[in-house]
Amino acid sequence: MTTDMSEQILRQLRWIKWFTVVLALSFAVIAGTFGWLSYEMSLSFERSNDSDSFSDRASTLLQEGKETEVLKLVEEREKMFPKDLHVHWYRGKAYYQLGQFSEALDAIQRAHDLAPTWREEYTEPFLKAINEKLAAKR
Repeated sequence: MTTDMSEQILRQLRWIKWFTVVLALSFAVIAGTFGWLSYEMSLSFERSNDSDSFSDRASTLLQEGKETEVLKLVEEREKMFPKDLHVHWYRGKAYYQLGQFSEALDAIQRAHDLAPTWREEYTEPFLKAINEKLAAKR
């Protein structure tokens, strides 16, 4: 009977050991997930702050009539963030101010495609203005 009892105790100890291993692995996965999420959130925060300073810089340059500098700025930013809608927005504005309406149309259309929430307020009116300029040139 003590052998049966010993075997039963050993089985329970093995079960407890495996349960502890599974529990520890679960906690490790959860901790890793939280670590990854916090890292991604910090990167997202940095990008949004970077985007704000980029937008401020591009907007200031456009107000100063420095469209070619804006085009250089957006070119640099596009290398890091090719799908940043601000890149296409400011490129379109710079081309528009330079009177290069076909290029402006392409850039604003790209921003339009990337940002559905901007369409009604920003991109659609701008696309309309560009198309009017293009029609007047013909």
